[in-house]
Amino acid sequence: IGFSAIGQGDGLLIYPKLNIDDGSVKGAKITIVKNGKAIESFTNEKKPEYILEYGANYIIKFEKPGYVTKKIAINTKIPTELASEGFSYGFNVTLFKQYEGINTTFFNQPVGKIFFDPDLDDFGYDTDYTESIQSALQDAMDQVEQAKEKEEQQLAEEARAKEEAAAAEANAAAEAEKKAAEE
Repeated sequence: IGFSAIGQGDGLLIYPKLNIDDGSVKGAKITIVKNGKAIESFTNEKKPEYILEYGANYIIKFEKPGYVTKKIAINTKIPTELASEGFSYGFNVTLFKQYEGINTTFFNQPVGKIFFDPDLDDFGYDTDYTESIQSALQDAMDQVEQAKEKEEQQLAEEARAKEEAAAAEANAAAEAEKKAAEE
């Protein structure tokens, strides 16, 4: 069900933005899971908007081959007197490259939780949950950054080796040409 299919008072309008660290969103997919059942999948190449019906639990899953999958949990339960209101919530998710040797099982659980906050009288994210997972997220990101730096160093060394080989080959060809000219 897209945004135009039902009125905004029928649910929470979400507009997730997917970013790919050092890559393109091409080939990435967003899946909406309602009460444990996948109900919709789409690519992020267009700006997605989606209405989540009130009174349900959703998982929004962001994935791309070669990258770590992330999930956001959204609880759309609201006070009954607000059921005719139209709420919206936008959020960003960045996927990073999957590196060998980095434990990413932590990402099997949601990295964020969104819910109706009566103190705000609007939807917001669970700051206590975010704080509770922040150190695990930071550890994973530190490991990813180290792996990324190591990969960049390897690529730079390979490029340097190719340049040196090409220069040696050019020198050898020049020497051979010089020798042939002398003879």
